[in-house]
Amino acid sequence: MKRLITHNAGFHADDVVAYAILQLVLDKKGETYELIRSRDESVIKTGDIVFDIGNIYDPLINRYDHHQVGRAGSRENGIHYAAAGLVWKHFGMDLCLNERVWSDIDRFFIAPLDAIDNGQSIIKEFNFENIGTGNLAGIIGSFVPSMYEDESPESVYAAFIEISTITKRLLERSIQSQNDLEKIYQDLYTIYQSQDDKQIIISDKNVPRPIMSRFAELPEPLFITYPDSLRTMYKAEVVCKSPGTFEARVPFPSSWAGLRDTQLQEICGVSDALFAHPGQFLVGARSLEGVQQMVVQALEHYQKNQ
Repeated sequence: MKRLITHNAGFHADDVVAYAILQLVLDKKGETYELIRSRDESVIKTGDIVFDIGNIYDPLINRYDHHQVGRAGSRENGIHYAAAGLVWKHFGMDLCLNERVWSDIDRFFIAPLDAIDNGQSIIKEFNFENIGTGNLAGIIGSFVPSMYEDESPESVYAAFIEISTITKRLLERSIQSQNDLEKIYQDLYTIYQSQDDKQIIISDKNVPRPIMSRFAELPEPLFITYPDSLRTMYKAEVVCKSPGTFEARVPFPSSWAGLRDTQLQEICGVSDALFAHPGQFLVGARSLEGVQQMVVQALEHYQKNQ
């Protein structure tokens, strides 16, 4: 049985997430383990894997702390590694389909927690006033018993186990989702490669929105058409100018924005048109032919007004 050791007396997101990662990896390998939370040096020395305690970062002996002089290194973007990032760095690939998935999980899930734990701000300014970040670190931190609650070691340990169980499931689902998105992208990329017209990618399966940003990395795609999950309609969605932006390469006409059913059908001339999103990035029709007509019109309208 592997002894997993981290510190006691409170907890933060990085040690909770590090433990969640280790649980997923060891569960997958069928290995047994126990968690010990202690600051006793003699106990720490007995650990098979020690994280967020011990003042040592050395993967060769499974020590993953970041509190020592000189820290434990940083990512290329400058975010210092905390316990979660170190454990993800050395164990995360065991859970991921490929390096792209591993990198995406680090970027969206792990790195922001590491930054907060290391006192680094990840947001320069807000686009809106009076709004919080809604970060996962704060949610995890809310499980630490307050001064008005039972702060005994037993109570803190129970709280750690409770939130780590929740976090484990969140992380597990995030990894599964990213692995599945990668498979969907590869299927859709195969379709893209096989088509002569690479501006309009026609999928025979529902396409999750996060996939759209991947196609912004390619020069040609303007739209992706696909059936909804229930196959009750077909949709067409724009491809943005670049990953991480919402500016469409070719938006749907502003005169369609927010219209539905008869009103939309009258203005666009497509008999089975169902809706046009007010954000001009998504339209729907009952048939593939109908949504393709809407895409062709949108492209012609855009080219005419350039």
